[in-house]
Amino acid sequence: MNDSLSPLQRLVLLKLLFCAETPLLSEMRPKLSKKQRDELESLGLIRLGPRPDGRRGKLIVLTDKAWGWASENLESKLSNSPAAAKVLQAVLSRLSGFLRSHSLTLADFDAPARSQPAAAAAPQPPAPEASAPQGSVQGRIREAYLTLSSGHLNEMIRLADLKDALCDIPSPAVDEALLAMQQAGDVSLQAIESMQQTTDADRRAAIKILGEDRNTVYLVK
Repeated sequence: MNDSLSPLQRLVLLKLLFCAETPLLSEMRPKLSKKQRDELESLGLIRLGPRPDGRRGKLIVLTDKAWGWASENLESKLSNSPAAAKVLQAVLSRLSGFLRSHSLTLADFDAPARSQPAAAAAPQPPAPEASAPQGSVQGRIREAYLTLSSGHLNEMIRLADLKDALCDIPSPAVDEALLAMQQAGDVSLQAIESMQQTTDADRRAAIKILGEDRNTVYLVK
């Protein structure tokens, strides 16, 4: 993905990504000009969405395309804004968690790739079959979502509540269908904005995307 963004635009995207923020447009820091914000929207990296509580103001919501941009542009130059320190702290925190969960040391992470012996790809076990065709699972997801949202689109629904309503379908089959729907632009999987609002049920129901737990869903269309 070609990176034509300014250092400030890059910093804002990384702050939204790694700090798991979905701020109000009026409260976004560092602040972008309208032109810079419109450029990010036109590239499909952010969108403006309504507040879940229905109050005035728009939220800046990161899109999945932004994750692809970040994967290809981690070495791009950033703005020298003080907000860069918060992004660095968030990245290091995630790195620490990754190392612990994989029983790795910082030396393992920092070792040059050329020093690692080439390993043969391990055979992957066959994926378990879902109990129902994916198309029908997607239909059930739509029905359950609209029941929980009283028939409205673009309402925040917790995955824990959605999966409770679909308790007869294995969770992996629901996850697979939701990821396919997100790829098609039918739903948007998002993280709960505040860690204090996240429950054990939210964590169990979450779908991990690029290392981040997504525990809410919006039916877009």
